[in-house]
Amino acid sequence: MAFRFRLDTLRRLRGSLEKREKLRLMLLTGRMAQLQQMIASLESERRGARQQFEQQLAVGMLSGEVRFATAVEAVRDLRRTHLLLQAEDMEKQCQAQQVAYINARRAHELLVLLRGRAWDLYQLKERRREQQRLDELHLQTCTAPPTS
Repeated sequence: MAFRFRLDTLRRLRGSLEKREKLRLMLLTGRMAQLQQMIASLESERRGARQQFEQQLAVGMLSGEVRFATAVEAVRDLRRTHLLLQAEDMEKQCQAQQVAYINARRAHELLVLLRGRAWDLYQLKERRREQQRLDELHLQTCTAPPTS
């Protein structure tokens, strides 16, 4: 009798769901990294622009240039705020996805463990059957009348 795990289809399905949740988590993590990189780039840009503004201010600037520089800084601040809000939202999504992935992994691991136990039980039963066959064969040869 060949080994057959009745929940094998469900085990494969749970494995696929685990992979899907892992890929989603990886996607969100990648997006989060992109957002962090954009924020870091914007911060670097802000520092450079601020330094350049202070240098030009020390040399002397027209009021129109000061207003323009201030407007550009305000736009950078808005972009930064927007990116920080996106990063916060992405962090929440990553945490929720991590929970979903952990749950999917646990469900899959449970079925893998059940299959392992079922396989061990199957092997034990097969060894017992084989031993019983050998014992019966031995009894038959021991109790059979000698042929002369």
